[in-house]
Amino acid sequence: MRNVRALLAAVAPGSLVTALVITALLLLMGLGNVTAEAENARCRADDWAQAIEHIENGATDYQGRCMGISTGGPVPEDLLEDFRAEADLARREFEEAAGALAAGQWKRAADATASFPLVFFALFMGGVITGSPMGSAVAAWSLSNGWTRRAWIRNSLVLAVLATLALYLLATVAGVVIIQSFLGGAGIEAGFPMPGIEALRPLPGLLYFTMLGALAGLVLGRGELAGMVAVAVTL
Repeated sequence: MRNVRALLAAVAPGSLVTALVITALLLLMGLGNVTAEAENARCRADDWAQAIEHIENGATDYQGRCMGISTGGPVPEDLLEDFRAEADLARREFEEAAGALAAGQWKRAADATASFPLVFFALFMGGVITGSPMGSAVAAWSLSNGWTRRAWIRNSLVLAVLATLALYLLATVAGVVIIQSFLGGAGIEAGFPMPGIEALRPLPGLLYFTMLGALAGLVLGRGELAGMVAVAVTL
């Protein structure tokens, strides 16, 4: 761990800040959609319920967030029954979507996290961490730390992998918390689930992209350049 900390100290702070800021923005967009399907289903169900209530109170039209309806006049009972059937269907669709979300919380969070945001981070950090110590001060850095090039490669990979795993864990837990908050707001009881194998499924791909970025860092030498080239070429 001492060697890994020494390597981290050699990485330019600006590179780390750049990677974290861009990744955080990408994660906000990705995690913002983790409950999108269930939210849309809930919106339709709520709008149908409100529309029927308005029509039963004599209104001839209703415009909600997700749907609108206009009858052009009084609604006959058979048409109102059709509307109630549509409302029941929308409510069942929401319950099914919310149930699937509650049953697969870790999978949904992992899928949202380990898509583009973490792939970018893995590539960029792999390039930055391996490339930063290999710039113009490579000889002085080697002498002061007593490392061989092989030691750089080994410790760079360890640090890049640890950084990717740590961010993946934090982001995935954040995704589960977002799902829990949505389910609680919808009145659905769902305890905090234990992570299963679905939470580990994206890890091999993330580690692959981390090593791909590290390879770019070893070849190009400049950390920031290596990170961006790895992202551009791969994606």
